[in-house]
Amino acid sequence: MTTPMSEQSQTVRVTPASMAGPAAAGQADQVARILIAGYVDTPQGRWLIADRDERLITFGVFWPAMVRYGRDYGCIDVATDQAGTVLGAAIWFNPAEPGDPVSYRQCLADACRDHLARFLRFDQLLATRAPDPDDGLRLAWLAVARRHQGRGVASALLRYRHGLLDAAGGSAALVAGTARTRNLFGRHGYQTGRVFRLPGGPTLWPMLRPSGGGPGHGTPSAGP
Repeated sequence: MTTPMSEQSQTVRVTPASMAGPAAAGQADQVARILIAGYVDTPQGRWLIADRDERLITFGVFWPAMVRYGRDYGCIDVATDQAGTVLGAAIWFNPAEPGDPVSYRQCLADACRDHLARFLRFDQLLATRAPDPDDGLRLAWLAVARRHQGRGVASALLRYRHGLLDAAGGSAALVAGTARTRNLFGRHGYQTGRVFRLPGGPTLWPMLRPSGGGPGHGTPSAGP
């Protein structure tokens, strides 16, 4: 899932998130708030929970739990300004090291409660349709704070992780949630696979980026 955005250039700093110690707790809170705002009104968010008020309540528990899970079992990259304020974040997982399924299920159960079955169904659909990156990572979530959208934050996050993956010879995979984000990722070398729809819901686009970005890929001259 991703937040739609179109961006212009902005100077940002992207680093792996440091989630240990008092300062890191504040950073984790910022990341969770950005994810809540970024996903609450997406087509997938509305499919998961139809009522917006209920969605906000559930997401207010779900996203902090997912940040903690990403800290423990994945890679969290954050884009910050010169003052250290988090502008956006991307959370990646290695499918070859899936983490702790029991812990993940408990996170979902605690956060989603009456909506657990819907979230599990969503995960199941993505697990069967998402591309499998070769010696690489899967982008689970990427979001940018609303007032910083359109300034190159998403692209900075992608370029940072892609540089590491390319150096290691790894690919990247994701599932785009809107045509706009599909186009964003396409400009960064992702190739669209077999499109599918959530039952009674929106279209999703599985996408894979080969190591190096694929044939003919270059640094985007415009956009995120």
